[in-house]
Amino acid sequence: MDIPVDEVMRVSISRSLAVETITSENIFLVAVNITRLSTSFNVSACDASKQIEAYLTYEQNQLVLTPVSELDCEAAYALCLSSDIRYNEEVYYEGKTFYFQTESCAL
Repeated sequence: MDIPVDEVMRVSISRSLAVETITSENIFLVAVNITRLSTSFNVSACDASKQIEAYLTYEQNQLVLTPVSELDCEAAYALCLSSDIRYNEEVYYEGKTFYFQTESCAL
């Protein structure tokens, strides 16, 4: 399913996260050349040095990532949540990568 280019990304987490681990180095968006169904954290796709500028917030167990600019039309992206994120119970998050494609932009 394609998403709008101005979409806000939301990820609900079942347990509370340690706020100090919610950073742009651990949660970010990157452009990718492929789309996959796997949600395991993908180190090769998730390069924090190539992240798209975005605002990151966390409220009531929900991460919200809002890109500063609209995403490109008909492009593939990965939303990356690294395994450096920690739950409040001192247990580390397993890390996930969510792939998606943006919709076609009609003129």
